[in-house]
Amino acid sequence: SSAASDVYKRQPLTAILPLKKGTKNAAFRIPSNKKLLNLLLRIKEPIISTSANVSGKSHLSGKNLKDAFLGKVDYILVSPRFRGGKPSTIVDLTGNKVKVIRKGAFPVKKISALL
Repeated sequence: SSAASDVYKRQPLTAILPLKKGTKNAAFRIPSNKKLLNLLLRIKEPIISTSANVSGKSHLSGKNLKDAFLGKVDYILVSPRFRGGKPSTIVDLTGNKVKVIRKGAFPVKKISALL
């Protein structure tokens, strides 16, 4: 299977990209949740959100997620069927070489095929 099709097979990937020359970088997440991906395709707009994976801590889900972010964000959407899983693979694409920040659900060996 191709690397691009893996993204759509619910293997989450986060890419850090430069915004403009001389500005900070931003991370863009391709969601693995089919309903969220379909929503994004329908509204044709990005959703700006925080990650449920707080840097340096294990990933959160369910009640732990609500406890960690309640009162800190405008809205929390948790699927009742969400069972958790591996966090997204994070790659930094701001330099001359791909730098893997975190190994996660998306296979690292398939990153170069996306570029």
